[in-house]
Amino acid sequence: MDLASSSAMSTISVALTTVPQSIPVLSSIYKISTDIRETTQRVQVNKQQCEQLSERIDTLIGFLAERDLSHCLNQAMHRALYRLETFLRQCLEFISTFIEASWFKRLINNKDYEKKFLDLNRELTQYSNDLNFGIGLTNLPKNEKQNKNAQADIESDESDEFDNDFPQPQTLEIVNDDQYIGITNRETSRKTKDAPHMSTARTVINYQQTQDTIFVSGLWKYQYYQYNQWYGPFKQQLVFNPMTRTINGYGQDNVGQYVLNGSFSEVTGKIEMTQRYQVGLLM
Repeated sequence: MDLASSSAMSTISVALTTVPQSIPVLSSIYKISTDIRETTQRVQVNKQQCEQLSERIDTLIGFLAERDLSHCLNQAMHRALYRLETFLRQCLEFISTFIEASWFKRLINNKDYEKKFLDLNRELTQYSNDLNFGIGLTNLPKNEKQNKNAQADIESDESDEFDNDFPQPQTLEIVNDDQYIGITNRETSRKTKDAPHMSTARTVINYQQTQDTIFVSGLWKYQYYQYNQWYGPFKQQLVFNPMTRTINGYGQDNVGQYVLNGSFSEVTGKIEMTQRYQVGLLM
């Protein structure tokens, strides 16, 4: 199959890879990081340290989301990602305990929470180093204010709202009362007949919803137009990161399994997507 002849006409690349097992864990990692951020907004006490840990996690996940992992999804990376997923679940569980102030009052005397935050931050730095070795991520900034803010957190129970200051999206289409992405105007080279390609430089997502609800992680549907025929809808899992305004996900259509990466453009008010196929993987 000659993929090079059609690559110039599309921003979608087709990746022939034999290691798909890390795709679901990546989606889980993005989802847990979003849960950590949302949970941090709801904590009643110890808010500063929770926010610092959440911000460092967002930084790491942001770097991870920007990388093309198709060339390094081997068994070693697969294990590293699963260890990171387990660590993030531990962080989410620990941060969740601070939602109830009564629990914190019982814990405050023994100061165990301070050591736990230090341990989690050290572990996060180690995961950053491991991933940096595997795929070349930028190292996380050191958390030098950890100890300084610990006492301030004890005395503060104010909660700060997270500002999702997104520009107003363009248009949205709802199909069968489900979240839906309509991708149009796809063309395919005759030499790569089975693999759909975009004919324009940007994927236009047709959305018509308020800006507060458009960036919602979950199960979405999409369909594409090719050879005067619509295909789909197909289900795909998407995770929106409001901190970096990026999208990551995965799904499967009539061609095969694929990975999605994208970012929101403030200039165009659109989401630009890249879709990488593992052609015929599950067919």
